[in-house]
This record gives sequence, structure tokens and C-alpha cells, in this order.
Amino acid sequence: MQGLQEKFLLFRVLRFRDKQAYGELYLAYASRLRRYLTFKLPTEHDADEVLAEVFLKAWDYLISTPVESLGGLLFSIGRHRVADYYRAKGRREETASEEFEKDLLFVDDGKSAEGIRDRAEAELLRSAIQALPHDQQAVILLRYFDGLSVSDVAEHLQKTDNHVRVLTHRGLKAIKEKVTSI
Repeated sequence: MQGLQEKFLLFRVLRFRDKQAYGELYLAYASRLRRYLTFKLPTEHDADEVLAEVFLKAWDYLISTPVESLGGLLFSIGRHRVADYYRAKGRREETASEEFEKDLLFVDDGKSAEGIRDRAEAELLRSAIQALPHDQQAVILLRYFDGLSVSDVAEHLQKTDNHVRVLTHRGLKAIKEKVTSI
């Protein structure tokens, strides 16, 4: 979404509590945030529930407070809601989203040698990503699975461009080390 258009929609939400403007903002950010949540949570149903909670919490915040970066706000609320989810469940973050598997696996009957190899590589990559620290995981997912630019990732995660580049480099290096060690 263009910066000026987003600011205009945020102004309409703040000033007039414009639900249609908020709907446009939802459409602009929901798919990226859902992908992130789907990777972080065990089921798509949980991701959908947390996504709804994130946008409800964001609405409550936006109608009373001006915001510069909606993406940063949404992903920040999302990270906190994921932490709350696991705190309530009483277990640590260990997930592999069904959507992530769909992105990595090729469609096949599962019996060919190539299909088995592809599945094994996808599992290896998934475990390597899950072994990364939270910040590196988020950067890798947003950069390479959502296709966001460094500056977009920085805005979403409320970090500097240089910090995102460093996290990307460290994450890719750790993934490479894990994958090549096996």
C-alpha cells in the first residue's frame, strides 16, 4: 500500500472511525500477517483466531492514537499475541505451518524418489528455520516467503534496515551450516 494512501486511511480511522477505510487496511496487511502467524502457530485455525484478535486490538488502538507505521504495529501486536498464546498453552514455540509445507513441497504422489527427496529437504529446511532465534526467523520468513524488501521488513518489525540485513545474513548463515552439516 502506498504511504500516502495508508496515512489517509489511518487518518480516516482515527478521525471518523471509518470502518471502510479500516477494511482497506485489513485487505492490505491481512495476508502477510496471516502467513507469519500460520508459521508461528500450530494450526491455521489458531492463526486465524490470533489474526482476528490482532486486528481488533489494532482497531481499538487506531481509533484513539495516531500511528506512523501500521505494519509495525500489526506485527508487534501479532508477536505479543503469539507469545500470549504459548504462555496460555504452557509450552514453548514449536510449530511448522501447513502453509509453509505447501510452499516448499511439490505436488506429487509421494512415492517417487524425487518426491521423497523434496519432502526430506523441506523438513530439513523447516527444522533449520525453527532452530533460529525468533528475530532471525521473522526476517527470513518475511524476506523469502512473503517477498518483502529489506525496508518493508524493517518497518514491519520496527528495526533499522541495517539490523534486518544483519539478521538476514546471520539467519542464512545458520541455515546453511545446519543444512550442510547433515
